[in-house]
Amino acid sequence: MTRLDALRALEQKVAAGEASEVRELILSDKINFNPAWLGVGRIMEGSLDAAKALHEAVLPGWDWECMNAGWDFAVSKGDPCRGNYACFDACSPKPARAWLLAIIRALIAECEG
Repeated sequence: MTRLDALRALEQKVAAGEASEVRELILSDKINFNPAWLGVGRIMEGSLDAAKALHEAVLPGWDWECMNAGWDFAVSKGDPCRGNYACFDACSPKPARAWLLAIIRALIAECEG
C-alpha cells in the first residue's frame, strides 16, 4: 500500500465514521506519521482543537475556514487572484470530522501532484 492508497483508505474510513479502523491506518507507516495524528480519535469524537492541531502540523501555511454554521470546513492554499489556488472542503454532521476530511483531501491532492 502506498501513502496515496493509505490516505484514500483513511478518507473512506473517516467519512464512514469507523474510528477504530482510522486509528489503525494512522499508525501505519504509510501516512507519514506526525504526533498530531494521535488526536484523530478526539477529532472523530468532535474535538475542533485536535483538528486545528493536526491542520497546523500537516498543512503548514494552509488556511482553514468554517462555513455554514459549522457543518462544512475548507482548507486552502495559494492566491485565487493569481490563479494559484487549491481548496478542498468537506461536510459532516460533526464539524471536526469535516475538517479532518478536508485535511485528508488536501494531502491526497499533494500526493497526486
